[in-house]
Amino acid sequence: MLASVGRNILISLLAGLLLTACDALQPGSKVAQVNNKDDSAFFYLLKENKLSLTQEKTVYIPVYSEIFVAGGGKLNLAITLSIRNTDFNYPLVVNNVSYYNTAGKLIENYLEVPHLLDPMASTNFFVSQTDARGGAGANFIVKWAANTQANKPVIEAVMAGSTGTQGMAFMSSGREIKNNQQTSLAPKSK
Repeated sequence: MLASVGRNILISLLAGLLLTACDALQPGSKVAQVNNKDDSAFFYLLKENKLSLTQEKTVYIPVYSEIFVAGGGKLNLAITLSIRNTDFNYPLVVNNVSYYNTAGKLIENYLEVPHLLDPMASTNFFVSQTDARGGAGANFIVKWAANTQANKPVIEAVMAGSTGTQGMAFMSSGREIKNNQQTSLAPKSK
């Protein structure tokens, strides 16, 4: 009798944990991470700009938070946006990282204040597979600045998703675009 009660309590606890985990993964829930917290040693807030930032660029990265599959269904995808400083000597200033949906509406500003990315360092931004707010035509806009002598960064996205026993992954590269919005370089030193 006591063993049966203990087993029922254990089963109830496990079922409760499983249901709680499932609730946290409901499609449409806002599940996004700005970047890996371990990045703070090499990707950090730029408080004062003593750098000679003579080039500022805007990069468009097409991403897919969902794709259409056989039979007209949809498969949600996780998105990892990667920003890589390809220069051995010069830091990269990442001024803004914004995520837009298929309709061109801003979903999220992941980085509204300039951050410094050390030479040859990389950082990433993640959108969970359960977050389908972007749709099939989502995109990121990344604004960066650097010294004229610096190499341009590599900015790419990897999309991955699985359902049942099948999975897929593919990547998309950023493209430099003209920025017709009013922008400013990272904060000026006084």
